[in-house]
Amino acid sequence: MDIMYAEILNGIKVKMSRPKLNHIKATGNIHHYLYSQFREKYVIIIEPNLYIGEKDLFFPDLVICREEIVKEDGIYEPPELIIEILSPSTHNKDKQYKFHKYFDFGVKEYWLVEPNSGIVDIYADRELWDTFRYVTESDYKMLSDDQKEDIKTHVKSNVFPDLELKLEDVFYKVKII
Repeated sequence: MDIMYAEILNGIKVKMSRPKLNHIKATGNIHHYLYSQFREKYVIIIEPNLYIGEKDLFFPDLVICREEIVKEDGIYEPPELIIEILSPSTHNKDKQYKFHKYFDFGVKEYWLVEPNSGIVDIYADRELWDTFRYVTESDYKMLSDDQKEDIKTHVKSNVFPDLELKLEDVFYKVKII
């Protein structure tokens, strides 16, 4: 049975399937870190109702925002950081329509996490700030010395100087394909 829910994009209800296990694991891994490190300063919410104008209602996977912008029924102002965990069914929408809507709305940083491939892209002000690729120990051993020097082991935020998360924690128990 495929359980569906819907976001509203430009006034149109778009049905979506619930996330698969890799998606859920990556969301939980990132939330665990963010909550433990930032709960005193910010609110970290999984899948809040995010209202962008009158025509868009999104459920981003993770949001970091100030307490005062959170209302009982959702968020109506731009969060500081939005993280979308990409799924095959949402990939294009998250990288195109929602990407532009988030930055038009005033979001400072947007992460696109691809759990199946172990990639995290971080965008600040619509520009790609950095790309991080998780490399397993067995893959790391196969790389040349020059390739090993280019390996990044931590995801680092452009907006939050204190936000530095190990890629092995982001993708802990996530099956990289």
